[in-house]
Amino acid sequence: MDGPAIDAERLRRERRERCLEAARAHGIDAVVLGREANVTYVTGGERLWVAGTRPFAPAAVVVVADAAVHLIAMSADGVPDDVARDRVHFTTWDGERLARTLADVPGLRAARRIGSDGMTPRWAASLAAALPRAELADGEAAMRDARRVKTGDEIACIRRAIAIAETALAAAARAIRPGVTERELRARFVEVAAESGATALATPIAIAVGDVAALSAGVLHHGYEGTLARTWPCLTAPADSDELRALRDRWRRAFDRLATACRAGATLADVRAACSAAAREAGGHAAVRGVGLGVEPPVVTAAEDGGGEDETLAAGMVLAVEVAAHATDERRYLAREVVVVGPEGVELLTRLPHDPVALTRGRSGSAG
Repeated sequence: MDGPAIDAERLRRERRERCLEAARAHGIDAVVLGREANVTYVTGGERLWVAGTRPFAPAAVVVVADAAVHLIAMSADGVPDDVARDRVHFTTWDGERLARTLADVPGLRAARRIGSDGMTPRWAASLAAALPRAELADGEAAMRDARRVKTGDEIACIRRAIAIAETALAAAARAIRPGVTERELRARFVEVAAESGATALATPIAIAVGDVAALSAGVLHHGYEGTLARTWPCLTAPADSDELRALRDRWRRAFDRLATACRAGATLADVRAACSAAAREAGGHAAVRGVGLGVEPPVVTAAEDGGGEDETLAAGMVLAVEVAAHATDERRYLAREVVVVGPEGVELLTRLPHDPVALTRGRSGSAG
């Protein structure tokens, strides 16, 4: 788990500064946030986790005029010291009362243009009634701009999360043998991830067991996602068949083609074209998506109707690059790597070996 030290106070400060810069650029006087990743980004607070889909409700407010950050939570537990206690407001299930709490946030009544990262018809009506002089705007666009390029501390958090995910996935992979069940492998992954410091699972653990086992999973560490996927033979002793090596070589060629396209300045149209070429090379599928506080834009596949074609990649963005090379519908080689976009190319953050023999011997290093 070694890596650069993370300065938590600096991490929170730089994230808030980016939020304020993005809000000003979008002409927004205040931002009302309900999406968990956005709330974590601006406050750094560890709120009570609520699983599943739920309607929009405000959980954080950023007032641009005085650079004030307010958190709406169940309690003050888990709130960083740099969020003043008089800026922690307690939530309620009563929507009208919560709207009044929101309207009483200092500076919000004076805001003429308020951005929100989500809305329901009821909340739109409640906010309009509570803040009748304000124009409601798209706050999610501003938050996407703030979050798309990662700070050094954010990348360090992602590295730690990846290291945990790799440790847990390697432990699950070493348990692969004929007769093993998906439940047993999943349990092994969860056990080691928890012991290694994961705060939550980022994605469901997808495991396909047959002649080969494809494992795909991720964890959250301080809110940041570490994700990867690997494919290994299901044998009593580690080995590498000619067919698996051939599939892995085909995967490597397709992955290199796609990763090369993920350069600073490339448009999403360029990346989509590279996804199509990589999918043809692999005889399977290819995809690229943003990584940070969970899944983030962009999400690019070979589909023609992805949208946002003129958007460009920037140095400092973190991406998950996934390719599956197919021999048949049942036999395939799946792997996912995480990369940082740089001025001249990408830096690989995932380092778990692809070779099952190297994995069993406990070797680490660049994927390959």
